[in-house]
Amino acid sequence: MAKVYKGSQKVRITVQTGIDLTLATSYVLLVLKPDGRNVEWIPTIDTPATAGNLGYTTDSAGKDLDVSGTYYIQSKVGFAGSVLYYGETGMFKIWEYYK
Repeated sequence: MAKVYKGSQKVRITVQTGIDLTLATSYVLLVLKPDGRNVEWIPTIDTPATAGNLGYTTDSAGKDLDVSGTYYIQSKVGFAGSVLYYGETGMFKIWEYYK
């Protein structure tokens, strides 16, 4: 995979949750940016839902990937009956310009 640089736009990020998302009632990606900010990204469920993948495309202004460094990302999926499932934490690196 090619390096992704700070300020990049419309980057597709896929998170494998490890569970069937067919009956999910809510889902979000929890993101810890390198500067310590916690944000939430609203993904879509990739098809087929049974594969358990959530997909998110970063914004067109470059604000989602506005800091270089290591990003930590974790899925949070809700089901009926107030059942919540947190996926394993993943990480990816965003590079500073000219690196």
